[in-house]
Amino acid sequence: MKKIIFLSFFFISFSSISFAQNKKADALKDKMAQEICDCINESGVDLDNEEDIKLKLGVCMMQSIGESQKQLNKVGININNEDDVSSFAEDLGMIMATKCPAVFMKFAENEADEDSNGEEIITHTLTGTILEVKEGAFVTLIIKDEEGRSHNVLWLEFFENADEVKENYSKLKNMSVSVEYYEKEYYNPKIEDYVKVKVLKKVGFE
Repeated sequence: MKKIIFLSFFFISFSSISFAQNKKADALKDKMAQEICDCINESGVDLDNEEDIKLKLGVCMMQSIGESQKQLNKVGININNEDDVSSFAEDLGMIMATKCPAVFMKFAENEADEDSNGEEIITHTLTGTILEVKEGAFVTLIIKDEEGRSHNVLWLEFFENADEVKENYSKLKNMSVSVEYYEKEYYNPKIEDYVKVKVLKKVGFE
C-alpha cells in the first residue's frame, strides 16, 4: 500500500514539474523570440537582402541563446545538444514569424519565386470545421470537411493573414473555416520515403 501511495505521489509530482517546465519553456521561447526580432529590427537590416537577413538572424539568435543559457538549462534545453537546439530553434522560428513577419516574409517570397521557376504551385481550398489544434514543432490544424473526412493542415510558414489567425488562436477549435493550402513532399526518415503534406496558405473565417 505504501509503495502504491509513493508511486502515485511520484507520478503526480513528476506531472506537475513537467507541466511547470513546459509553461516556463513557452514563456522563455516567447521572450527570446521577441528579443531576436527586436535585435534584427534595431540592426538596420536590409529587408530586401536575404543574405543580410540570414546573417543578422544568426547573430541575434546566438546572442539570445548565450544570454539565456541558464534559463535554457532550467527548462531542460542543452545548448550543446544539436537535437535540443534544432527543435528549440524551430519553435522560436514559428513564434518569430508572428512577431516580426516582415523578416520572414522575405524568405516566403523567395521560396515562392523558386517554386514558380520550377513546378507550378497549385492551391486547394478546404471548407469545414477545426476539430483540433495540435502543437508540436509546428502547429497542425485538424479540419473536418463537409463530407466528414479529416485533414491535417500544417502551419509551416508565414502566410497572408497569419496575424489574424494568431489573434483568434485560442478560439480556433470548433470554428467554421475555409482554408487555402498547397501540397508539398517531405522526406520521412521513419518510413524512408517521401510523404505529401498540406501546407497552410490562408485561413478564411466564416
